[in-house]
Amino acid sequence: MPRGRKKASANGRTGTGRINKMECVRQVMAELGDGVRPLEIQGALKDQFDLEMDTKMISTYKGHIQKKAAGQSAVRSSPVAVQSAPTSVQVIMTGGSGMQVEDVRAIKELADRLGAERVHELVEVLTQ
Repeated sequence: MPRGRKKASANGRTGTGRINKMECVRQVMAELGDGVRPLEIQGALKDQFDLEMDTKMISTYKGHIQKKAAGQSAVRSSPVAVQSAPTSVQVIMTGGSGMQVEDVRAIKELADRLGAERVHELVEVLTQ
């Protein structure tokens, strides 16, 4: 266990009497089920622990609890950590040009056959 952290007791408090919010959310989820909504958790936290918490924080805690229960690292698999800049294919697909996946595959096959530099030259000729 990391230094400075105390294991929470059944009432959601640490050995020093501080409220462990993660443990409180964990207990409410255990009681109400994994499908419980953040607003419902918020109400239960207020009723059971006299604890007020923002629904965004509850949602974050809920995600960490569910990922840990599934055996995943909450940091490694979080959407923010995995999210990357859009690829050129995504930009083409959402640019409103009407280009389809099949069109991109055809261009890829052409690039594989002729070489990317050659395809680039062809595009320059076609756009003039």
